[in-house]
Amino acid sequence: GTVFDENNPSGTVILQSPSGCDSMVMVTITFENEVTENITETYCAGSGDFVQVGTDIYDENNPFGTTMLQTNGGCDSIVNVNLTFTDVVEGNIIQTLCPGDFVIIDGVTYDENNPTGSTTIMGGSVAGCDSITNVMLNFYPAAVLNYSATLMSGETITFGGVIFDENNPNGSLVLPMASVNGCDSTINVSLQFTNSIAVEIENTPPDCPNEASGTISITSVIGLDLPIVVRLDGVLMGSFDMLPAMLENLATGTYELQINDGNGNEIVQNAEVASAPQLILDIGADQTVRFGETVNLDPQTNANITEWEWQPPQFLDCPTCFSTTATPLENITYTLQGVTNSGCVLTDEINIFVQRGSAVFAPNVFSPNNDGINDFFYIHATKEVARLKNFMIFDRWGGAVFSNSDILPNEPLMGWNGIYRGKAAELGVYLYFAEVELLDGETLIFKGDVTVIR
Repeated sequence: GTVFDENNPSGTVILQSPSGCDSMVMVTITFENEVTENITETYCAGSGDFVQVGTDIYDENNPFGTTMLQTNGGCDSIVNVNLTFTDVVEGNIIQTLCPGDFVIIDGVTYDENNPTGSTTIMGGSVAGCDSITNVMLNFYPAAVLNYSATLMSGETITFGGVIFDENNPNGSLVLPMASVNGCDSTINVSLQFTNSIAVEIENTPPDCPNEASGTISITSVIGLDLPIVVRLDGVLMGSFDMLPAMLENLATGTYELQINDGNGNEIVQNAEVASAPQLILDIGADQTVRFGETVNLDPQTNANITEWEWQPPQFLDCPTCFSTTATPLENITYTLQGVTNSGCVLTDEINIFVQRGSAVFAPNVFSPNNDGINDFFYIHATKEVARLKNFMIFDRWGGAVFSNSDILPNEPLMGWNGIYRGKAAELGVYLYFAEVELLDGETLIFKGDVTVIR
């Protein structure tokens, strides 16, 4: 009835035997300690490393857990597994280098011919895993100066401590870290020598004809020391201590250019300012039109005209358009002024002469027989006629047989169809009267006769 366990591992129990004698049972129990083991390891990601405990596999997909095992003594043992997988280390090298520079990564050379790529260094990380280095190189453009000049005999020029003269007129030298980005600079020198004084000049013509906006530019001098004093046709233009020397606001023409320096050296030569480009604005030749007719005004130009104005605007279909139409009622002169994008002003004009003639015509016979030919007697008119204020027809005794007012000319249905009082009018001669209003408001009277036939 006495329980012996880890809390009561030993003791003595007295029991009574069947014969009535006591028996003594002495108990001693030993408990072995629980067996526990911890497995903690670090591996490289992607290496395929694993740990097997019993039948359990621990790897990147199953990096930690607990497995129960049985010891030789028959007790269970506990194994705790905690695996760490270190990622591959990846780094970037992004640099801008000078021409000719290079970078070496694990024996791989990156330069202007091989500026980008990736290099894997086996076991290169601090954890012993692989490392990847991505390289992206840019290179500054080469800093090269090509210097060419013509010097007076005996003159020299020095670059980077190297003297170039008549005995050493050509060559190249490298100036270490002399460019603005810290790279080397290369200077290629080519010299020529002369015993004469010379200048180089350029000119630009005026922007517009008949304007004084041209220039003469002195771009280089040989045999003269700066500053130089410049005169144009004897007029002092100024002293210049650097080139180019600009002489501005000049009209088209040839000038005498005189240049002196402080050493008494002088050169006199002609300099020309070219003519401005010829700009054309042409509306066309004068035109003659009949009263009421329309004329097209379509100017032609070789200039980039950005602004224009028609004067006067009367009788123009679109006074603000570059091309327009006119329907003048009197003789008129139109002037078009255009302004180019450089400010040049161009003008041209055109005269339009308006002729008046017989504005109205009426036939002297018509046949109102409903055959579709000449069935109506009506007034024919030119474009100068605005309307017929009154149109009347009388018989030979002066009786009115037809009357219409405020109608348009050239409209058959507005005329007489040969019917009088609901019947066909008698054959014979009839008189007509037409009061015509022209486009300019003038009123004219036209009379005549017409014969009715069938």
